[in-house]
Amino acid sequence: VYERTLGAIMSPTGFYGPLDMAIGPDGMLYVLNRATTPFDYWRVTKCLPQDDEYVDEFNYREESQPWPVGICLDSDGFFHITDDSADNICTYDIDGKRVSSWGESGSTPGNLSGPAGIRLDGEENLWIVDSANHRVQQFTREGKMLRCWGEFGTDPGQFNYPWGISLDPFNGDVFVADWRNDRIQRFTPDGELVQVIGHNGSKDGEFLHPSGVTVDKYGDIYVADQGNDRVQLFNNRGNFVEKFVGDATINKRGVDRLMANPDMLRLRDNVPSI
Repeated sequence: VYERTLGAIMSPTGFYGPLDMAIGPDGMLYVLNRATTPFDYWRVTKCLPQDDEYVDEFNYREESQPWPVGICLDSDGFFHITDDSADNICTYDIDGKRVSSWGESGSTPGNLSGPAGIRLDGEENLWIVDSANHRVQQFTREGKMLRCWGEFGTDPGQFNYPWGISLDPFNGDVFVADWRNDRIQRFTPDGELVQVIGHNGSKDGEFLHPSGVTVDKYGDIYVADQGNDRVQLFNNRGNFVEKFVGDATINKRGVDRLMANPDMLRLRDNVPSI
């Protein structure tokens, strides 16, 4: 059931090009907003998800991280951000100050090419989708590689530009949104294939370029079906349950801004329906 929309497009205190988000140990929601071109400003917006209340934001423009993609927060309050242009991982404190940066371009184990999705496991190690290398890697928070598995291809267990990643809270299984293969794949932490969910298409249970996946505390699987403009829900056996197609709305901040600007309101009323 839809509850609320946070933020407003191009708002100074809203979201602009949101790509990923994470909930911190302080209960705050941190949203990674990427600019429209590399080396332009990007920002992390901090807000209260329960009240749709903007709290703070951190703006950046760094040559060391021009094209951020994924974000996660650890229990110490540091957030880790992937960059698929600089092929690195940057770490920031809760106030937005950069603490460290690591990563080197390449295809050998431990190197990165187009890192995208990033998540922390129960031991606070980082699982990273090494998208252009068509594989998954596990690192310590300091950048020491622990595991590396996956290869390019279309067969079960292979990847074609994977993107999103999530971890099963019960057994640590790794779920990967296999973007160009239009499927979700589930692996053990050692890379053994457990399950393949979906295939190309627009019907229930099918995907067109799934970009994100997450698993809740009940083992249910939510998939951002990017090309089909929807979210799909599966049970822990991979069976389709339902889909969410959304409903274009405007949040309270947007309504307040419109009502305070008659010219904007008139322009909105003249937009034709399609």
